[in-house]
Amino acid sequence: DLQLAAKLGKSLLERNKELECSLQQLYITNQDHVLEIEESPVQHLTRQLELLRENGERHAQVYEHLDVASRDLELANRRLLLEGRNSQQRIAGLSEHVEGLQAQVVELQKQLEELRRSGEASARREKRERRRTVHGVPVLHDIRRYLGTDRVSADILVSGQDGGADQRESEVQCLQRSVKSLSASLARERERCGNLDLELALALAENSDMDQRLADLEPWLERTQELEKELLEMSRIRLSEGERLQRLLATAELAAESLLNGDRGVGDMDIAKLQSLLGHPEADTGSSAGSCRELGDSCDGDKTAAHHTHGSVEEPGPTARGPVSILSEVSEQYAALQARYEDLLVRMHDRSVNLQHRAVQTGRAASSDGSRSAGGGARGEPGERMAVAMVAQYVQRAERGEQPEYKALFQEIFMHIRKTREDICAAKALRGTPRPQHS
Repeated sequence: DLQLAAKLGKSLLERNKELECSLQQLYITNQDHVLEIEESPVQHLTRQLELLRENGERHAQVYEHLDVASRDLELANRRLLLEGRNSQQRIAGLSEHVEGLQAQVVELQKQLEELRRSGEASARREKRERRRTVHGVPVLHDIRRYLGTDRVSADILVSGQDGGADQRESEVQCLQRSVKSLSASLARERERCGNLDLELALALAENSDMDQRLADLEPWLERTQELEKELLEMSRIRLSEGERLQRLLATAELAAESLLNGDRGVGDMDIAKLQSLLGHPEADTGSSAGSCRELGDSCDGDKTAAHHTHGSVEEPGPTARGPVSILSEVSEQYAALQARYEDLLVRMHDRSVNLQHRAVQTGRAASSDGSRSAGGGARGEPGERMAVAMVAQYVQRAERGEQPEYKALFQEIFMHIRKTREDICAAKALRGTPRPQHS
């Protein structure tokens, strides 16, 4: 009997050592998986926040570029309209001036014809007078000889007649020169009018091109307004989600503190509050996810429009400052919530570590007593099975690449809190029960 008892004790000690080694390995693997599972939702949320922030910045840049391009086009259109009006006024003035010059040319041509006619008539008269003077020269000599005076001279008369003809010819030449200059100025004005007509045609073509570009930019402006509305709606949803997460974290902290203090009633009430908070806002999360997907698709579609419509402009517009500031506020609130959530996870992890150490110590103490170890093993089997099931579930999710949602994550936390509270109550009950005495 003593040898059998010694063999049985030795086998029990070896079995206990094997169980302790397996428990330590299970604890290490469980801790690694819990750390991975705790880090995965935070990383997923940080990636989503970075994507939303990048989308917001891209949309803000698109809005700024579109605003600057529309302003430039409006200014260019106004400038072209003013230039077109000025050119039309100049063309009207030049056309009036050309008409006046044409009227002057017609009058000068009439005067020239009249002068030619008068010149021809005067030439005929001069010829007639010359003929008369040729016959009247001997008569003048006789008169001078008889009168003895040199006052009257045929040369003087002839020179006077020649001087009048030269003066008329000089006037005709001056009029011809003025007509030539006026015709040259008229040709220059006509050429200038042709150039102004070409400039006006180019300005009108450019104006029509600008109008077409403005008409093409109208749907993009409407799209920017729609994106602004979607961004404001997303920021409102994010703010509501942030407030809900703050309430959840506050209630979870109260539940954790009550669990650490051992208050069962308060912990149940806090867990019920958390579950009620988790049960309601499902529609908001769905709408926020849909808006996130729409925002990602619209950002991918707006990349090509940003390359075609404008260059790089860094001056922020009034329409883009609001959404960017809202995103910065949401990111700050999310950082604060993330810090509180990590603090709560650390506290829960420390509490679970302490509970597992206590379970190991109670297992070692129970190994010396056969009946007590059997009872403790029977009570420890459900917790171990639940931990193994949770670890297997997390491993399967990690292999499939699925990301746990908030609701499932908080429900698992609540299950873990309840299990630890039940283990604490069971440990207190075991400590309160008297040990059986062996005869």
